[in-house]
Amino acid sequence: MKRLARAFGLLGGIGAIIYVLRDRLISVTAPREPEPPRFQPIPPQHETPGGPDSTAPRTVTSETQDDLTIILGIGPTYAARLADAGVTGFADLASRTAGELADEIDIAETKVAEWIREAASL
Repeated sequence: MKRLARAFGLLGGIGAIIYVLRDRLISVTAPREPEPPRFQPIPPQHETPGGPDSTAPRTVTSETQDDLTIILGIGPTYAARLADAGVTGFADLASRTAGELADEIDIAETKVAEWIREAASL
């Protein structure tokens, strides 16, 4: 019985040592993982006047007077939602409140507030 207890104790001790040193043992024997692929950013579909990171104010020309898509963050889908809510130009957008319009078109209020600020500057 004592021999059996010693054998279990010895096996348990070896198991404990292997468990403690598992990171060192595995890193030596296991091959290294390959590097993950590097992703390139997707180029924007349409450039806004002045570029996306530009701090210069955008100018409104006669051809873009009612084009809400020149506001950063408004694409064709959001422009259609705004049109359904009765917003067709910059003056319409600037005259609305962010909370009311956000509820109407089901978009985050912070995003609508940014659009209203930009429409007011245009």
